[in-house]
Amino acid sequence: MKLAVFSLTKEGFKTARKLNKTKFSTNHNLTYFLPERQQVSATDLNIEYFNYGFKETVGQAFQDYQGLIFIMATGIVIRVIADFIEDKKTDPAILALDDKGENVISLLSGHLGGANSLTRELAKDISANPVITTSSDLHQIPALEVYARENNYLVDNFAAIKYVTRALIEKEAVALYSKEKISFQAPTLHEIRDFKSKQIRPPSSYFPHKNLNWQARIIISNRKLTLTDDLPTVILRPQNLVLGLGFTSSKKTAELEAALSLAAELAGVSLKSLITITTSSIKQEAAALNFLAQKLDLEIKYFTKQEIERVSDQLPDSKVARNKLDLAGVSEHTALLKASRGKWLLRKAEFLEAVKNNNSQPGEYDISGITVALREEV
Repeated sequence: MKLAVFSLTKEGFKTARKLNKTKFSTNHNLTYFLPERQQVSATDLNIEYFNYGFKETVGQAFQDYQGLIFIMATGIVIRVIADFIEDKKTDPAILALDDKGENVISLLSGHLGGANSLTRELAKDISANPVITTSSDLHQIPALEVYARENNYLVDNFAAIKYVTRALIEKEAVALYSKEKISFQAPTLHEIRDFKSKQIRPPSSYFPHKNLNWQARIIISNRKLTLTDDLPTVILRPQNLVLGLGFTSSKKTAELEAALSLAAELAGVSLKSLITITTSSIKQEAAALNFLAQKLDLEIKYFTKQEIERVSDQLPDSKVARNKLDLAGVSEHTALLKASRGKWLLRKAEFLEAVKNNNSQPGEYDISGITVALREEV
């Protein structure tokens, strides 16, 4: 990780120097920030000096670094970072050390920012006492947001995580709806495998003979879900959908987005599980597609004519693509190339049939001239 290390005193800098002699400094990219008055000779360190702008320097570091380590009193740290704290999903990890290096405190962004793991790592390397106060860690309950990040899930309804965590800590019942066995485990977590996404029933209906006080629910699915109760629910969206896209050059971003929405509706999936759009390399300069990918934070994977021809024996030729682009096809061929071990959720023919039906056209957008195919990576 890219880390900024701040110290204000000579004693603090002595501790800062200890960091440079540990495995911690090898694992991370450290920049040391010192006041201008404290000039030191240390060619082995990457040092930047600040004059009267300590708070301003910290504010810039909030934007530029993944974590900030302060070797000073926690009161100073809290006051200087207060104005820059915005969101636990984006704030950097904040650690505080006393100037003797006896205690390492995870102060902010313990889970998503990685402050807790950094605290353990650093404390071990300098033989200090790690101070971690997050309840889930103290009660040895896995952090759901960390599990999601490590397993490439997008968290839908992030605000409900606190209900899941609190329930697990207090040993209340939490339902886990998942088609597959997963590694996220806790003593009062109850798995439900046989569920239908079109109607998510209350967990009590799956355990009729158990008198459990259900407090929250986790669902792992890329499907469009319909909940039938108001139980606090965290939905983890696997990032495993690949959408092949063919379109004429006149198409606008809004029209492409409308086509994606229609495809998701037809396949019964959530676009929050979409990770990649595939198309022909001919479309590399298409502004509408690039804007769409940027808006939805999606990868675009382009395939050349030679690559597309590799799967031409597995799919029927597209007459339009062959006549206009001299390609075997675009939407299905490129989706298959990207997710060769996946399965079809929507074929091009199904999408085109829906487009013909005026009732399926989403709003005022013209999505003729667009082809879509959707695959799920497995």
